[in-house]
Amino acid sequence: MESVENIGRGLLQWCNKRLQPVSPIAVETDLLDQGYLDSLFIMAAVAHVEEQYGIAIDSADISPQHFCSVRALATFVAEQGAS
Repeated sequence: MESVENIGRGLLQWCNKRLQPVSPIAVETDLLDQGYLDSLFIMAAVAHVEEQYGIAIDSADISPQHFCSVRALATFVAEQGAS
C-alpha cells in the first residue's frame, strides 16, 4: 500500500482541481473551516478514493473526522488499505 505522504500528494492534487480554491489548499488545511467540506464533496471524495485506491468505504466511516483535511483523508485511506 502507498504511504500516507504519497496518498496525500495525490489527494491534494485532486482536491485542488475539484475545489478550485482561490489559493491552493495544503494537506493541513481545515476543509470544514474553509467551507469546502459538504455532502457533495464528501460523496465525490468517497467515489474518487474507492476508484483510485481500490478500497470500499463503509457508510459508517463517512464522518467529518476522516474528511476534515487532506492529511486526515490520506491517513484514513492508508489505514483502510492496510486492513
